Amino acid sequence: MTAHDEIIGCVRLDDIDDLAAKAAGLEKRVQLVLLAPAVRENLFAKMLDAAGDMIERCRIITMTDELERADAVLGHDKGYIYPSSLLYLVSGMFEEMNAEAYPDAPILGMQRFSSMSSLNTAEQDAAKSIATFFQKEGHGIIVSPTPGIAMANSHGDFDDEPLTLATARALF
Repeated sequence: MTAHDEIIGCVRLDDIDDLAAKAAGLEKRVQLVLLAPAVRENLFAKMLDAAGDMIERCRIITMTDELERADAVLGHDKGYIYPSSLLYLVSGMFEEMNAEAYPDAPILGMQRFSSMSSLNTAEQDAAKSIATFFQKEGHGIIVSPTPGIAMANSHGDFDDEPLTLATARALF
């Protein structure tokens, strides 16, 4: 399965129990390639707890925080809607927890949340679970730009930048 930013966010892995039940019935473990996934870290960690052993390989391709901040939604040349990337918009304005606004929600595809200094205890626990998962063989995170591997410098590049696409294909 390959998913790009809002796609995985829309799926949101909300029905974790259903996902785990379906994964338990699989005869073959799955491979995931996530392109700048807009899923909250706590939901991804919950999915890993329920069905992480059903994931054979998981790779993320995302961008540096510098590029995320510069990637205005609709672009600076078009009179942008939001001054930073789509993931910043989702994290800053669209997430809820327990029917309450959850501004600055840690999003899996955002490099800025790899530092735990600004996370609360529950967020740190989710981040540690995710870090442990990605340190295992077969899993990994690629941060663009990485010369020769991924050169997407905006979210619009993930589906047409040649190196990024070639890397995503090669990961399968």
